[in-house]
Amino acid sequence: MTAPGPDEQAPVLVGIDGSAGSRAALRAAARIAQALDVPLEVLMLWEGPPLYEGWDVVDPDRPPEGSVRLLRESLAEVFGERLPATVRARLVHGRPAERLVAESGRAQLLVVGRRGHSGLRSAAPGSVSTACVGHARCPVMVVKH
Repeated sequence: MTAPGPDEQAPVLVGIDGSAGSRAALRAAARIAQALDVPLEVLMLWEGPPLYEGWDVVDPDRPPEGSVRLLRESLAEVFGERLPATVRARLVHGRPAERLVAESGRAQLLVVGRRGHSGLRSAAPGSVSTACVGHARCPVMVVKH
């Protein structure tokens, strides 16, 4: 990913997965972006089924309807029916940790939830938040739900 141009403001980037923790991260990121008067970019990742991705063609431009619905529901819960003009939401094919780390190079802050849909519920941070903290190219904020 490329860094913002001279006339562009680096966004606050938030990774969501539809979980309660990621919605808390979305709320926190929205408050920070508004306070800094910068754009907010919401990124939800989806992957093809791991067992079939090698056999079937997974079109990265056609996310599953369930992912589209989950993104819409998450945005509506946090922002209501109208998405603010400064918010850009994208549904992107890829592994969440890898893609968020790559996208972090053009952000001024990356916000993630402490634990999403994957993994066991415990006191430890999730694999995505751990990877982001260790490898992102901008500051990372991990929001505990």
